[in-house]
Amino acid sequence: MIGNLPPLARLLGLPYFPVTPLFPWLGPLGAIPLPSNWIIEFCPPVPTDTFPARETGAGRDSCDPSVSCLADTVRDTIQRKLDELVAERGPAFS
Repeated sequence: MIGNLPPLARLLGLPYFPVTPLFPWLGPLGAIPLPSNWIIEFCPPVPTDTFPARETGAGRDSCDPSVSCLADTVRDTIQRKLDELVAERGPAFS
């Protein structure tokens, strides 16, 4: 899939309408996405016990540094796993 056509998807009552390299040249058959290899894996939970509990109340800033640090940890964990899985999977359309 190289794109999406939301107006056409709404017209047809679909959640999305994929634009593929073969659509519109092959008509509706060209709208069928090519098969691809997928690996789905769940990572272990990110430990949060080392982060201080967030206080609630009017005196606190809405941006807590520990929340940013936790978000960075989660993002890094996911990215590391994605890099591993892409290397394991190989080419997407093989």
